[in-house]
Amino acid sequence: MNGILVLGETILDMTPVGGARFEPALGGSAYNTARALGALGADVRFAGAVSRDDWGGRFRSSLVEKRVDCALLRDSDKPMPLALVSPEGAHGPAFTLYL
Repeated sequence: MNGILVLGETILDMTPVGGARFEPALGGSAYNTARALGALGADVRFAGAVSRDDWGGRFRSSLVEKRVDCALLRDSDKPMPLALVSPEGAHGPAFTLYL
């Protein structure tokens, strides 16, 4: 196999937008790396898992949109991992993960 294989996570980031409101964003280091490489025209494949719900579909569509090969992307019955983002961490943003 030629090209780049990115193996890792997809995480739904919930970022505060004021008060008690949060805005969802598709995230995860590996997911972001695969999308960036695809957008740059690299031959890239992503191996990981997404939930079978609407959010998992959004992650998959977003990867395909950037020409990332998703043949190794697995559908999971588990809920999508969630990260609550706190911009006021001691050294920048802090994340609380729910896997």
